[in-house]
Amino acid sequence: MATGHFTLGGWAIILLHRYDTAQKQARQQVGARTIDVLHLVEPQDLQRFLDATRDERYRLDIQAFNVGAFGEASPFSLKSMLPPVGPGGK
Repeated sequence: MATGHFTLGGWAIILLHRYDTAQKQARQQVGARTIDVLHLVEPQDLQRFLDATRDERYRLDIQAFNVGAFGEASPFSLKSMLPPVGPGGK
């Protein structure tokens, strides 16, 4: 499976959060961005995501996409929104 607009919306939320929480003088100009829209998702990750959406266990950890750690090329993807793998690999 490939993801697209769903992860693009998530990335927009991350960028808006960065802008909103930055000190006024440290804010980067908001403008055009180039990102990979489509990401391949492995079948087991797809099943984890579908299970999480049924139970509303998906999440978005803003700190996981900190500019200091990754720069502008944060590794944002559907996988980053999956709940942790539990016991037994699920």
